[in-house]
Amino acid sequence: MVWGKDVEFLQKRAAAGKPTPALENRPYVYEDLIDVWDVFCQLQRCRQCAFGISPLGFRDIIAAIEFHELPDKLDAMELIVAMDQEWLKWADEQNSTGK
Repeated sequence: MVWGKDVEFLQKRAAAGKPTPALENRPYVYEDLIDVWDVFCQLQRCRQCAFGISPLGFRDIIAAIEFHELPDKLDAMELIVAMDQEWLKWADEQNSTGK
């Protein structure tokens, strides 16, 4: 999550032979889950942040799954909710450490 905005810089650094752990340790998305990952990333832009960061809404998740016509809706829902819970933990850690 931290490396995304700097991926081009990190790739140039790695190509120059410099150690680049942020790029080497980035998450790998399996090919059969790319559509679910894309939906999750799109939903991130719609996240509510009034008095703190809120979880993604079920209605938003369902609408996005149906809009993108993901084949296994229940699995997609469970995966997106699980990714969202992990993202919320990560965001809380970032807020508590002041990053």
